[in-house]
Amino acid sequence: MRESLTPKRNQVLKLIDKYSVNGTAFEVLEKLKMLRHQHLAHRQLPNAPVAVAGSDTLGQQDEEGEPPVWATDDEIETFYQDNLEIMRLLLSLVQGLGLDLSEVTDVYKHHAKYFWASARGERTEGHPDYHPPPSGS
Repeated sequence: MRESLTPKRNQVLKLIDKYSVNGTAFEVLEKLKMLRHQHLAHRQLPNAPVAVAGSDTLGQQDEEGEPPVWATDDEIETFYQDNLEIMRLLLSLVQGLGLDLSEVTDVYKHHAKYFWASARGERTEGHPDYHPPPSGS
């Protein structure tokens, strides 16, 4: 039994080490934590509009000429996928459960539908139950 669980444990540790100090993606985690702490939790918004970082962050700089503090979409997607993989492996190791990652996305799609339904009125384009008004009214 131990022989079958050891590779999963090693894979979890490898993914965790990736985002730990001196890990290959530690900077991504720091960018996301800074975004969370400064802009989402405490609403310290910049004076000028901020553009979303593209895939190439090397050429982008902030107001002080420093590298950007924003994680790219690719980095965020990789971080998300790595976290899903960690959860899948830990559920398997600790509780003996299998997690189908496609089911996870379906849950979020379901809840996103209701979020947009409450955020937009039924007369707003984009609402799940939107029907355009008849032409001629």
